[in-house]
This record gives sequence, C-alpha cells and structure tokens, in this order.
Amino acid sequence: MINVVYFKKKTIMESNVSEKRALDLIKSKNHCWIDVIDASKEDIARLLKILFPKYHSLIFEDCIEETRPKIDFYENFVFMVFKVYSKNLTHSQINIILGKDFIISIRKSDLDLNPVYKFFENTQKTSDFVLYKILALMFDKRYVILEKEEEELNKFENLALIKPTPQLLRKMLRARRKISSFKRNLLHEREVLTILVRDEIPFIKKETRVFLKDAYDDIVHLMDVCETLREVVSNAIDIYLSSVSNKMNEIMKTLTVIASFVWIPTLIAGIYGMNFRNVFPNWTNVNGFFIALSLMVISVVLFYVYFKRKRWL
Repeated sequence: MINVVYFKKKTIMESNVSEKRALDLIKSKNHCWIDVIDASKEDIARLLKILFPKYHSLIFEDCIEETRPKIDFYENFVFMVFKVYSKNLTHSQINIILGKDFIISIRKSDLDLNPVYKFFENTQKTSDFVLYKILALMFDKRYVILEKEEEELNKFENLALIKPTPQLLRKMLRARRKISSFKRNLLHEREVLTILVRDEIPFIKKETRVFLKDAYDDIVHLMDVCETLREVVSNAIDIYLSSVSNKMNEIMKTLTVIASFVWIPTLIAGIYGMNFRNVFPNWTNVNGFFIALSLMVISVVLFYVYFKRKRWL
C-alpha cells in the first residue's frame, strides 16, 4: 500500500495511490511524503524502477535484505536505513529516500506512523522535517521498549540468587546478545545522524538540523541506557556463576562430611580384617568386635563435634 502526504496550499493526504501517481507528485516539485507499507518485493522493485531508473537495482538490494543502518549518497537524493524496534528488542528496518522536495519511506506495518500523519494534518512543513518526525517517533518508542526490558532484566538478579538454573543462564545470554546487537545498530545510526546534522546535504534546511541534533542526542542517551542494561545483565550473570559456585561448594562440603564419617570406621574395619594374628591388640578377645565397633562410633562422634565447631554442620 502506498500513502502520500503532500504540501501545497494546505496538507493533502491520499491513500492507496499508484506508482504513476507517486512519480507525478515527485515531479510536481511540491514537498511530499510517499509512505510505502508492507509492499511485496515485486511492488518495491516496480516502484523504484519508475522513480529511480538509474539506481533502482542498488536501492532495491538494500530494501529487501537485512542490512546495518547506513546512509548512501546518490545524484540528487540520499538513501538511509534505520532499525525499527518492537517488544523484546526484535526489529525490522525502515528504508528512507530523501530528496530536495520529497521523502519516501519503505517499511513494515509494525511501525505505527499515525502520530506523524496527524501532526501534518494542519501543519505545513518540508520533506526534511518529515524525516525528523519519523526518527523522533521511532526513538521515543525505543525508550518505552527499553524501560520494559529493564524491568525484565532486573528480575534476573533475584532469580540468579534464588533459583540459578541453566534455563535462566540461557535467557541472560540471549538478553546480552540482543542488547549488544541493539547497541551496534545505535552506533551505526549515530554515524548517520552525524552526517545529517552537518552541513553536507544541501536539501536539509538549517532549521531542520536543529531538530535533527535533538534526534542525535536521543541516540546518545539511548546508548547510555543500553550500556546500563548490559551492565545489569553482566552483573546478573556474575551473580548466577557465584551462586552456582557456592552451591557446588556446599555440595562438596556435604560430601566431604559424609566421607569423613565413613573413612575412619572403614580404616578400622580394614585393619582388623587383615588376619594377622598376635599383631593387633584384642585379636583373640571375645569382646574384640565390640571394641572395634566402639572405636568406630567414637571416631564418628569426634568428627561430628569437630565439624560442628567449624560450623560445617
């Protein structure tokens, strides 16, 4: 589906327009926004071939393949890729083509741009300002997503102390990978914003660069939040490893205590079972068995008292 918003004497919005209509609007020199939503590969290829016959193959390749955030310069427009994040830090991408009088967004429906549409209902702006509003909406939504993610990550520390299971470790490692991927994409997006706020693209107005600088600050802040979340996960993993290590130490201590209760009686029984007559005391004594048994009991009691004083029991 292709929606268009163009600014003439007033803001005009049209839904489900054809590729030819989109081309006519770009040629009209009126500032316009062409929003392509959930289009198939064939539809995207056909639209790009009509709008940009010289470069359509290069743009099409980046539109259909998962690629890192970037900016490419062409003859009279720039092509940009940004990530669109949703719950659990899953993401898709939005492809943006910005020219002197137009902006084209190619995206999935998981990004709700209705607030941007409503903003321009009674507001006359240029296409570069549409770019800012799209980015501002995307970055604001990321704050909400990261807040929910932080709530989930904070639970890991308590679980790592109370119930350190292999399943929990896998969840924490997955979360750390997602956060690392999120931060890498933020780094690339910061590079794109750095170019946008500089005086390198002639069709981005000076007034709009002030707003884009605000979007750049959002990226920097998001990176700080991301680093904080990464530390939370890393701390939870450290707590998990310490808990597992402590639990293993407790098990080894228990096994040591059990072995200590057993090895002295075993030693006594082994010595008296070697069948060397006239060597060991009380060998022929009728009460020898009870003497050996008493030694075993006494040794166990002595070990018990020793471990109790050491607070191992």
